[in-house]
Amino acid sequence: MSAFLAPIHFWMYDKILIAQELTFKLEEKFLNKEEREEVESLFPGLYSKDLEEVIDQSNIHGWLHTAVSNVEIRFAYIVKTLLDRGISLEEIKKVAFEYGKSFPEQEVSSLKDAYELLMDILLDGLPCDVSISVTREEENELEFVLYNDIHKQYFNEFNLEVSLYHEIREAFVNGIFERYSLKYKNISDSNKLITR
Repeated sequence: MSAFLAPIHFWMYDKILIAQELTFKLEEKFLNKEEREEVESLFPGLYSKDLEEVIDQSNIHGWLHTAVSNVEIRFAYIVKTLLDRGISLEEIKKVAFEYGKSFPEQEVSSLKDAYELLMDILLDGLPCDVSISVTREEENELEFVLYNDIHKQYFNEFNLEVSLYHEIREAFVNGIFERYSLKYKNISDSNKLITR
């Protein structure tokens, strides 16, 4: 049955689950049980770690595209809900940072390793949706650019600036990078910098 699924599909599903887990962490921290159930009814989550159990194998690309959209829209909705309730961006970023710190240690001996780690963790749509490339690599700095920011459409749907997404993601990545004594910085919504 898994003959139709390729490694890239499992890689994408892992990234979807990682992104979804950040949303779940925010919901657990700031919403009560009834509120979480309401969010779940609006934007159902994925609860199986096994892609083969949940994917429509007759429409793999379409299913993954829908899963990405569902995770993105739920995250934008939660950020909007929390901000509307007076939860500060700093409080949201703290949850993201702590979630980042929870990731298991990987072999990261160079800035390129750190970049590759991010490419295995961060969800920026399907590979056909986005183009990301390293634009500058020096001994202590690596800069990369995100050419098609898929997050913008979801945040705009709730009248939020996409820069909020990138601030939260910056906190999340800095949580991951803390153990490696690396820093991740938004130069802009599309340009990112990893430094020692």
